[in-house]
Amino acid sequence: VSNFSPSQFQLLDSYMDKPLVTNQIELSPVEMTPFQNGTIDQCQRLKMAPMAWSPLAGGRIFTEKSDKIDRLRKKLQEIGERHSIGIAETAIAWLLCHPAKILPVIGSNNPERIAKMFKATEVSLNRQEWFEIWEASAGHEVP
Repeated sequence: VSNFSPSQFQLLDSYMDKPLVTNQIELSPVEMTPFQNGTIDQCQRLKMAPMAWSPLAGGRIFTEKSDKIDRLRKKLQEIGERHSIGIAETAIAWLLCHPAKILPVIGSNNPERIAKMFKATEVSLNRQEWFEIWEASAGHEVP
């Protein structure tokens, strides 16, 4: 399914002959609602890897001018430099290192871009770095 809330997912799943296997959700360092509305929690409880569409916020992470995006872009660049990767790879690595086993959907047919994004699989962000990105997006410290 795609973009189902936890209750919608549970309701549809209750009527299926076979269990649903994933929920494709909009998820990125810009769009973190699934972390807050129970969607990621449900995926972890069901041991189901969520698919993250638009993991780079439809390119807004590179082009948008706003306090949130500017803060986030700066943090992604700073952390990426520590690991010798770019902003995009850092955003993907951020998703990949979450214990929910998030599967980013890379919307590219460009072989060079796909190869570049693959570098995110070779990076392990630590918890501090993960939360630095969260805080940059949220605009405040994690309590």
